[in-house]
Amino acid sequence: MSKVHRYVAKATRSEAVARSVDAVARLPISCVAAALKLAHDGRANAENIDETALEARLQQLRPYRPSSLEPLTGADAESSLVLSVIVPVFNAEAYVGKCVESILSQNTAFEYELIVIDDGSTDGSSLILDRYANDPRVTVLRIANSGVALARNEGLRRARGKYVMFVDSDDYLPPECVESLLAPTMRDGVDIVQGSYWIVDVTDTVHRTQQFDDVVAARADPDVSALSGYPWGKVIKRELFRNVQFPEGMAYEDTIVALMLLPSAQGYVSLRQPVYYYRENPRGLSARLTKDPKTLDAYWVVAKLLSDRRTLGLPFDDRVFKQVKTQFGALLYLRLAQYDDDVKRAVFYLCCRQMEALRNESGGDAAGRADDALDHAFRTRNYALWKLLCFFEL
Repeated sequence: MSKVHRYVAKATRSEAVARSVDAVARLPISCVAAALKLAHDGRANAENIDETALEARLQQLRPYRPSSLEPLTGADAESSLVLSVIVPVFNAEAYVGKCVESILSQNTAFEYELIVIDDGSTDGSSLILDRYANDPRVTVLRIANSGVALARNEGLRRARGKYVMFVDSDDYLPPECVESLLAPTMRDGVDIVQGSYWIVDVTDTVHRTQQFDDVVAARADPDVSALSGYPWGKVIKRELFRNVQFPEGMAYEDTIVALMLLPSAQGYVSLRQPVYYYRENPRGLSARLTKDPKTLDAYWVVAKLLSDRRTLGLPFDDRVFKQVKTQFGALLYLRLAQYDDDVKRAVFYLCCRQMEALRNESGGDAAGRADDALDHAFRTRNYALWKLLCFFEL
């Protein structure tokens, strides 16, 4: 969905009008893109790029200190539990009670546990969690504040369910969530089930619904079904975390879903039915990061996860290529909004290097890949074209 489509749909509340305006707007944008392609000499540009210097420049702004890649071992492999629900909590006293209650009041016959990780909260969250100390379904872990990635990893180390589900502490579940997500795992034997979700504000008013199609597929493929890159709103086979973990100490740790978990899934189901209430909090992490040097992790975290794939000997196919291209497109451009043009340009050129390596590693898949405009920008190191496409989210 382009920026034009999204803004017009919000202003007019009409999908038909938004589609019409978007179609008209694409014509002049396409003409500008074509002109940028013709005016750009990618070969000459590549010869003048000192990638080592560019990387050093980013290191000055946001040092790259990736966490080690260690197996998440220690959970009970013989447990009969079907599901472990993992909830990291940091200063969420206004919402965490509703979140926990929504998990414990699920209408399902499936056995599940709730693991809550209090990530060094300094408000009243800990007192709220104390209320569940005697509930045998609940485990509350208390750790020094270390970030959501480490908290989720701690939950994974203690998870006993065949599947895991992640819930953010300011979000909550409808009563049929667990049943709706787990039923397809039993029926179809798949590794990941994704549900649609409602987007609510701080008063629990539903503003819109993100709805996916009903799909049963042999693998998670963006050409078959729209994929959600968030860890929440889905159940994931715990086995997929045997050799991977959330990148600790880095922002955008959710990228592990797109680059590690989805490409590894053997069997994938998407549901049109909403199963999750996602709270859009204007004071949340995403809003804060727009003014934080951690936004450069939007590049670093992809570099780390690609390195992890190489270390683990995981394949690089067309699905991984497309996921990385998506990460390095409008999503990255938006996260770099606070930076001057020289920093954005440096990040773009380093992205081009990563994309070139992926083309080589994906072998035969690369030969049949369509040369879309964004891929063309990366191949020719056409910074102006990349900016145009990313600004309009095309």
